[in-house]
Amino acid sequence: MSGSAGPGGGGRSWVGAAIRATIMLVVSVVVFALVPERLLTFLAIRVSPSVRDALVVLWWAVALVATLALFVRLQPREES
Repeated sequence: MSGSAGPGGGGRSWVGAAIRATIMLVVSVVVFALVPERLLTFLAIRVSPSVRDALVVLWWAVALVATLALFVRLQPREES
């Protein structure tokens, strides 16, 4: 078996799946934890709370769409 996904797995390697999962984990932590924290810190003394909140919500919406697009892109293609 040596790294194959098993019966019906199409010979895909678990290593490839682990790499894709690690990429998604790292991107998610950066996009949904580190960047908003930095954004809040930067904007806290520069704009009013309502503007700051709107910018953070906008960031989350854009980041969610981008992360979902990355997730779809990382999925293995089904062969017909």
